[in-house]
Amino acid sequence: MADTNWKNSLVTALCKRTGLSSPFEGVRLCVQRLINDSGIQHPPFCPEVLGHLRSIRNVIAVPLEVDGRLLPDGTSYTVEVNCAHSKQRQNFSCAHELIHTFFLEPLEIEQRVLRMRNYPGSPNASSSEEEEILCNYGASELLMPIGFFDKRAACLDPSFYSITCLAREFDVSIEAAARRWIKVSQWRAILIKWTPTGPEERRTLGLLWSKSTKGIRSHISPAAEPPEQVRVAYSHKTGLHGRVRLSLGGPEDDFFMESIWLGGSQNCVFSLIVLEPSIHLFPRSSKGKPPGAKGEARSDQMNLSLNRRQGERRVPDFLKM
Repeated sequence: MADTNWKNSLVTALCKRTGLSSPFEGVRLCVQRLINDSGIQHPPFCPEVLGHLRSIRNVIAVPLEVDGRLLPDGTSYTVEVNCAHSKQRQNFSCAHELIHTFFLEPLEIEQRVLRMRNYPGSPNASSSEEEEILCNYGASELLMPIGFFDKRAACLDPSFYSITCLAREFDVSIEAAARRWIKVSQWRAILIKWTPTGPEERRTLGLLWSKSTKGIRSHISPAAEPPEQVRVAYSHKTGLHGRVRLSLGGPEDDFFMESIWLGGSQNCVFSLIVLEPSIHLFPRSSKGKPPGAKGEARSDQMNLSLNRRQGERRVPDFLKM
């Protein structure tokens, strides 16, 4: 969404207060200031702790039809999160609600109560789609700040084991860590989410979304058939890795791919396609680093390293930006 097309008055007011034309940059600045004021210098960045600096007095888990909601109470707030969700998902919901407080800042107490009374999930929701997009962005920035997350990610190999390590360190879900990793990683890769579709007796896996690292185009068709690796990972509720043949928008080719099944409310498969030339599995003691990265890659399970022998195939041109 272009910066000039934002219509929500609270979004434009935040831009004016921060002196930034982009509301994304405005939200990031607010989050950075909050973390600096908290004195927290390493992950995890607990939204419940940070919330005290935003007048959030209580965070409680209750039965909800939505992920969470923010309830103004005089000059303070209470956050409710869905008790059926995992601790990591509740963390994201709490962080999302915390970001709403930045938009509510210019409103009088009565206006805050009126605005949040009809919250998303109710018939008269007054929180705009623009604000929700920015709150999701801000929650990611708060739980996985770029200055901390990208430095940790740069030390790790491109694998779901590395992403799981990041998820544990920052106390977020694997999906949240994976989406953040694909945004900041120096490796060339594509992340895909496959979800079950159709009636149970004829259930298949369909592509929900795909995202790629900087400089790589993701050309995967929404109607793409999942490779056998993905189907096996789903049916056996496991994780697999190896080289597979598939089309990424051009001719069918050979790529290294890792797929993992996530259970519970997710019940989906994530695939990570690594677009580095001739990537191989090496023993634990080997060290792999993305091009130009500083620090050693660490993994207790497996490491992925590059072997760039003369004459080996490079990333297909149609995948480059």
